[in-house]
Amino acid sequence: MSPPASESVAALTLASKLFAVGQIAFREVSNNLGTQSKIFVMDSDGRTPVRLTSGSSLDANPVWSPDGRQIAFESNRDGNLEIYVLNTTK
Repeated sequence: MSPPASESVAALTLASKLFAVGQIAFREVSNNLGTQSKIFVMDSDGRTPVRLTSGSSLDANPVWSPDGRQIAFESNRDGNLEIYVLNTTK
């Protein structure tokens, strides 16, 4: 029996956050209301966190591109929730 679709999507999302070069993309909530958050990457050992986004927006759900050169994420930086893509240094 297959797991529910929501579990499969969650597992795929988690796996996509762990990139083969040993970096993790994640979101850090920057206020108590959860309305502001930033996207970071860091080495899989927890060292060298680097903030990739800034400002007062909600940036969430980072996902690596298949080649590891970009990270897609959701943001409300222009007033509504949209998908943005940024280049990485790897």
